[in-house]
Amino acid sequence: MNKYTGEYRQIVNELIKKSFPSLKNRKILILEINHPIYWWSWAFAFCFFKMNMIGVSQRTRKMDLISKRGLFVHELCHIENFRKNSRRHGTFLIYRYLKFLFNKSYVAQNERQTDIESIKKGYGKEILHLKIFVLKKESQKMQERRKKMGYLTPEQIKQYMKKFKNQRNLKVK
Repeated sequence: MNKYTGEYRQIVNELIKKSFPSLKNRKILILEINHPIYWWSWAFAFCFFKMNMIGVSQRTRKMDLISKRGLFVHELCHIENFRKNSRRHGTFLIYRYLKFLFNKSYVAQNERQTDIESIKKGYGKEILHLKIFVLKKESQKMQERRKKMGYLTPEQIKQYMKKFKNQRNLKVK
């Protein structure tokens, strides 16, 4: 473990304790990856049977803390969602990964829902900060690709933040 993965571990543990009770007793491996195939992504989550992993690009080192929290909230939502919806046997898990690899509309739906779930959990500010950070670092072509992949735009994030804030205010009254 280097100083960066130690920092990431601390962020993940804090987020799990605060907002992901279903992941409390799950071991989540955090790896920092520097590989040419991995140039287009900042992070990914992977689950298979009892294994849970978050892979993080070395580019993440340059992120500010709020953006890192947004990144890890997003990935933890993937893991939580996967664990919640995949209580079946290994064949289903393999089917789901194949669908994720080859079905672009499934990926778009999944990424969008994960962003929305992150905002519902109260991390809209972090997701927005992450989005703005990423948009500043990436080319126009990559930004268009992310949009097609289903990630929310800053404007959409703000709309969802407002929507969920209003829903919480309605429940309090």
